Amino acid sequence: MIVIVKRWFVFALLATSIALAPTLAFAADDWQIIKVSGHDYLSVDNISKFYGLTADVVPAGEKMRLETVRSPLEFVRDSREVMINGARCWLCFPVIEHDGKFLVTRTDLAKTIEPLLRPQRVPNAGKVETVVLDPGHGGHDKGALSRYGSEKDFALDVARTLRTLLQAKGLRVIMTREGDYFVPLEVRAQIANAARNPIFVSIHFNATDRDP
Repeated sequence: MIVIVKRWFVFALLATSIALAPTLAFAADDWQIIKVSGHDYLSVDNISKFYGLTADVVPAGEKMRLETVRSPLEFVRDSREVMINGARCWLCFPVIEHDGKFLVTRTDLAKTIEPLLRPQRVPNAGKVETVVLDPGHGGHDKGALSRYGSEKDFALDVARTLRTLLQAKGLRVIMTREGDYFVPLEVRAQIANAARNPIFVSIHFNATDRDP
């Protein structure tokens, strides 16, 4: 199923309750919460209707794509994987199909999709002056292992590469570890808290028992 949204697709901040801006036309009752296996879901149709978006639905197997002005999204049925702006992200719960509709949990809309689509709406987010990169594991803590190497080395390599890219953009960057040694979690937190107006980016790799 492909869903093409013809305007900027936005999600309201959905947390323990649905937060509705006073300018929106629908009342809270217009959110059609769908309960499945103890979780709250919202359909793409419901969200599109709420925001006055028009969508053309075309059958296309297991994937659903939302074409927006700025942020294309692609969901895969029965998978936690989602592509946002061409970047692979992971939801807390798989996208499911129920009664012919693709459903996304309210939790994932609030905690993953909304912040990525509209970072300017994150509450109490001041100007970031320092990026604290936190490559996971290190030293005796190897993290996940594969035939290609260990998570601790992959994380450090990504952090070093990212540091170079961020510094080239004029950002101040601090790393919680510069080499292959172990840093306790509380020390990592202390490093971040001591930085000036920081954003903390923890870098890890997931593992699977089979090739993707």
